[in-house]
Amino acid sequence: MSSISALSSTSAAWATSQTQRPAGPPPDGGPEKTNAAVADLLGIDADTLTSQLDSGKTMTELAEAAGISNDDLLATIQATLPTDAPSGMATDIASGTIGRGGHAGGPPPKPPVDAQSGIQALSDAFGITTEDLLARLTDGTGIQDLLDANPQIAAQLSTSQNKGSLVDGYA
Repeated sequence: MSSISALSSTSAAWATSQTQRPAGPPPDGGPEKTNAAVADLLGIDADTLTSQLDSGKTMTELAEAAGISNDDLLATIQATLPTDAPSGMATDIASGTIGRGGHAGGPPPKPPVDAQSGIQALSDAFGITTEDLLARLTDGTGIQDLLDANPQIAAQLSTSQNKGSLVDGYA
């Protein structure tokens, strides 16, 4: 991977990690709607369900422990899905094969931001040491002169940041 590609990936990951999705369930339902319906079926609150799913349990396991039939669980999940949902999606959600930590339809986890790799990629792209780059960033000197001298890097950073912002707007 080139320095610019690594920088672009790191920049996009960082930009993505810096924005937040508005609170509350999406207007058309989504995993929050499914989780709320399953929690209600199980006789627990949504936070307890989320905690149980985060601990590695599946909705199927939780329903079995609560004496709820698999058919009732699948019917509850299916009722929260769009009519054009793929066949078997309710089963995949119940078993935890769809979604993060068993959360129905949740997005995959975002990759961790590796600041060191980003700093290394940026210093490589500018042709300076990481120590010089960090000194500029911490002492107030800044990197504007480096960006002005390397417009392709500045453009790549701008594009990556904007892509991250656009993606987060829909996440």
